[in-house]
Amino acid sequence: NLRLKSNSTRRAGNVKVYNDPQTGEEIGICHLNGYLWISDEGIEPDVNSIDSIAGALMAMHHVNTGDGSIVSELEGIHTRCPVRFTGEFADTMGNELMAVSMLARVVGGNDDSLPCGILGATRSASVQPMSMLSASYNLPQMSWEATSDELKDKEVYPLFARVVVASSAIAEATYHHLSENLKVKNIAILYVNDGYGISFLRTFQGLAQRGGIRSRAFAYPPAFTEDELREAVQSVKETGYRYIFYIGFPENVNFFLKEAARQELTGEDYFWFFGNEAMFEEIVDKDSLLDQAYNGV
Repeated sequence: NLRLKSNSTRRAGNVKVYNDPQTGEEIGICHLNGYLWISDEGIEPDVNSIDSIAGALMAMHHVNTGDGSIVSELEGIHTRCPVRFTGEFADTMGNELMAVSMLARVVGGNDDSLPCGILGATRSASVQPMSMLSASYNLPQMSWEATSDELKDKEVYPLFARVVVASSAIAEATYHHLSENLKVKNIAILYVNDGYGISFLRTFQGLAQRGGIRSRAFAYPPAFTEDELREAVQSVKETGYRYIFYIGFPENVNFFLKEAARQELTGEDYFWFFGNEAMFEEIVDKDSLLDQAYNGV
């Protein structure tokens, strides 16, 4: 354990450097600020977001202690690398303005309080303004969920990085599967009306048009009401198409599938396809709407 004195601290770029009073060795502390869509208005935390935080903290711990039990290359790294990681996480509640405001308060303090990097946020719509702000303070930002193609522009987002592919790559793979393997000719699309959904839709429809697939797309807002949900599914039903492509957040999949079951838009006559991961629930009631919906997904 380090007993740190105030006069033994200096800053090297975005890293705080401490001198161990016992050994004289320098140790860099890289503090990371994370921003995730953990809950809606502070209630019912999202399990995936909690898992993401736990994974990030475990990764920091493994680097700090040289634990190679999961990533063998980290074995003993603490003896070779003098940097240690700390972190804290904030709930953006899926609100772009809240996410940017939180980051602005962090970077608007004194230089000594700046983190060495930014993690997140969950949505591309939040990441885009945040990344411009973080870059202006020379802070790198990394996301594991933001897939908008606009984030590839290094002139606008020079310090942004991600560990997922852009939505255009997912859209292209989806198109080839539907076209070449399933021989789809007509498809209805439900897409979230934000940077991620629009980027994904633009790429997919461009490929579909050139490849002879007729598509009709219907938008829904990121924070939708029951009426907006019902109307979006109703619009899809009116197309008469059997193939339905959902572009949106995985935690909302079951809301759409339940409504689709109510409107008899699920089952063996329909094929639902998801452009991102989908979070399915365990079926308890075999006669439930969700049970009906999962038949054909």
